[in-house]
Amino acid sequence: MVKALKEWRHLLEGTALPVQIITDHKNHEPFKASKDLRGRLAHWVGFLSEFNFQLKYCPGKTNGKADILSRKDEHWPLGGGESRALLDPTLFIVAIEPDEVLDDCIRDAYLQDKQLNHIIEALQKNDKVKNWSWNDGLLIFKNKIYVPNDDSIRKDILASRHNNMAAGHPGQFRTLELVNRKYYWKSLKKKVNSYVSNCESCIHNKHSNQLPPSLLNPIDLPSCPWDHINYDLITGLPESEGFDSILTVVNRMSRMVHFIPTTS
Repeated sequence: MVKALKEWRHLLEGTALPVQIITDHKNHEPFKASKDLRGRLAHWVGFLSEFNFQLKYCPGKTNGKADILSRKDEHWPLGGGESRALLDPTLFIVAIEPDEVLDDCIRDAYLQDKQLNHIIEALQKNDKVKNWSWNDGLLIFKNKIYVPNDDSIRKDILASRHNNMAAGHPGQFRTLELVNRKYYWKSLKKKVNSYVSNCESCIHNKHSNQLPPSLLNPIDLPSCPWDHINYDLITGLPESEGFDSILTVVNRMSRMVHFIPTTS
């Protein structure tokens, strides 16, 4: 229900008439009126309060079409036919394996980052440091592995989330989301945007967002001298006899050129 309201928020928020939400979960009806809510439920109630809606319970038996669509796909092929796998499983193995190597490199790099030494020492003594923790030799900041100030490691992490075959060279927002699932460092967004913007593969293969050019129409051939001309201006010249520019006029038929002194 929350997902649907987020998807159609631009149409459903601020409606004069209440939007009717039909649900096959009986426990949804008292949900809106309940006052003793905590955690995620309280957050959802705050979001739902922005909409004018009514909940209506409809048993799944009386709404067969929607009930079928909401159920899990349990119909596996008995044999033959096309495989259900859309991507080669080895692509996902390639995507998962490098993280172990990256984590080992991060552990070694902590020794070189002096700014983190006092935090690591405090955590190893079981002292509490706000938002920080120590787990299996890795420094955790807000449930994310903190990457020390090492450009080569950070570049390898970005490559694993952007250049990887399973990732498929996503854009800046998607790459940032993939990196931020597990890793964090200061100015992460700026680093991701710079990396994606300078990715050669993305530059060469990115589709153009410009309108397609119109068809070229050739100019008619001139029928006599000076019927068609080209002209251009040469400016910024040293002043001579009160002029600092030259107007060049070219006859398209004979290619004769006239240079006319003028001012900018």
